[in-house]
Amino acid sequence: MTPPFAFGPVTLKRVTKVSDIGAPLWCRWLNRREVAQYTGSGGRWTPARLALWFSARIGPARDAQHRHTRFYAILLGKTPVGTLKLEQVGRGGCANIGLMIGEPKAWASGAATLALRAACQEAKNAGCAAVWAGIVMDNRGSRRAFEEADFKEIAVQSGVDVLFLTKDDVPAEVCRRVYAWAPTPPKIAVMRRV
Repeated sequence: MTPPFAFGPVTLKRVTKVSDIGAPLWCRWLNRREVAQYTGSGGRWTPARLALWFSARIGPARDAQHRHTRFYAILLGKTPVGTLKLEQVGRGGCANIGLMIGEPKAWASGAATLALRAACQEAKNAGCAAVWAGIVMDNRGSRRAFEEADFKEIAVQSGVDVLFLTKDDVPAEVCRRVYAWAPTPPKIAVMRRV
């Protein structure tokens, strides 16, 4: 098991199974209206659905797309407050960050910014050349956390539009990434750590 990675009062603890955080807690976060509006999942998470979703990304049955994916619990002190996902982790790669602070008491606490800084350090330690994220434009708190962690907006895409960026911005696999949200795709800010 990978040792936890601390950045100030925030610790990233590697998660290899849903029970490392606890399905009821994780589902409670995902089902909060304030969180579900930015995840596109509809907020109808059950422990069984979460276990299937997670095992497709981390478990022995994971698909090839997720073979370089890592999940972390975000701890503020000893209390779990959210999750962080790093995809495409590997030497020379461009890691994608997915962040969720699910605990309302941790919103606007700085925990997201510190978790992002820790994640960037983890990606760098794994040999990643860059880190990027797609953030719903309306999610001002998330955008602020990414900006405070030294990410800069490099493009905006709307729903199912495909990004066409130069290889200097992000690698080709990111340019082809499609966000297919329903019923109305939000505008997504693509941000890269500089």
